[in-house]
Amino acid sequence: MASPHPTPTQRNAGIDLVRVLMTMLVILHHTAIVYGGSGGWFWRQEPNASNPLLVMFNAVNQSYFMGLFFLLAGYYTPASRKNRPMK
Repeated sequence: MASPHPTPTQRNAGIDLVRVLMTMLVILHHTAIVYGGSGGWFWRQEPNASNPLLVMFNAVNQSYFMGLFFLLAGYYTPASRKNRPMK
């Protein structure tokens, strides 16, 4: 008879590291917007400031970081749903 509680599995340290680094990148991204990067934010240090380095940093980040978060979430969803069936 199967146990009602699934056995814990080993965590993938590499994937955890990618998630931590991407989360830190999101924090840096939003901080860069405040100091002159491209993007909308409710407050800016200088209202019309534009720093080319921060604009480029934000443009590169916006091209992949949210997509990578969704890719990681989608990759692990089936295994998570298998371990925790709907009630």
